Amino acid sequence: MGGRSLNRGILDRYFAQEPDGPHQREKKRYSPRFLMNDVVCFWRTMAVAYAAKVVDRGGNGWALRNAKLRMSRKLIFASGLLLAYEVCLNPPDDVIDPFGESPAKGTQPLIQKLFSLVGTPPLEVVARAMRQWKANGAAVRAVFESYDQFLGVLDDRRMRERLNSLNYEEAVRSGAFREVRGLGRTFQDGLDGLFLDGPKESTDLTRRYALF
Repeated sequence: MGGRSLNRGILDRYFAQEPDGPHQREKKRYSPRFLMNDVVCFWRTMAVAYAAKVVDRGGNGWALRNAKLRMSRKLIFASGLLLAYEVCLNPPDDVIDPFGESPAKGTQPLIQKLFSLVGTPPLEVVARAMRQWKANGAAVRAVFESYDQFLGVLDDRRMRERLNSLNYEEAVRSGAFREVRGLGRTFQDGLDGLFLDGPKESTDLTRRYALF
């Protein structure tokens, strides 16, 4: 099975379950709960895998892995949530009632929209959401300026090697690690501005599905 066919099959399976929950029917909004749940589980799995590697490798390379978890891994998580939010907040114009007699048929336009976005670079997904949701300038700058600086760190061979050589005890005293930790905090502030302090429709989804 080719990559596109596999992706489509996975999405079909996520949407195969009949929509449930009176709040969905009342608002006529389809929420792909299983998809959102698995995106959150994937993020938790990355965090657990990171912790396991720290233990298995005796803390060696801890600082670089920590920086990646705070930045690139978290970006993957954020973009996955945003893709799932698409069918809730921006359903296609030709969507058929997914709560009707044939939910499988009714969800096809939603699947097609999501399928068309699969493969979009994570930063582009975040930028798209910030533009659509009219995120405040501070949040936009926090996300993209910090990530640009993080990419600069990864592109700097000496900085990257320095971070990769630090264990936990060394990292907490390292200026290089304090720099990337600060980038991670700024990046998180920007994501908070999008997911927790943005439009009510999006923050409600975050609280309902991503947090609890």
